Amino acid sequence: MGTMSKANEYWASAAECQRMADLALTEKDKAQWLKIAESWLRMAVGLEWSRVAAFGAEHAVRGTGQEESTSSH
Repeated sequence: MGTMSKANEYWASAAECQRMADLALTEKDKAQWLKIAESWLRMAVGLEWSRVAAFGAEHAVRGTGQEESTSSH
């Protein structure tokens, strides 16, 4: 499973926890569901940031493939 599909899975899990929080009968249950949703969101964001870092590292090593500009503006 790729990184993006895993991140999408995390986003979906967070959304499901939010839905469960909305349906919770007690404030304690609602708070627990929101805490779990927050954990899923942190994992999703962390996974996406690691993709950004990997892209940046690859770009630093390989460059963009474009020729350096020699014109001045």
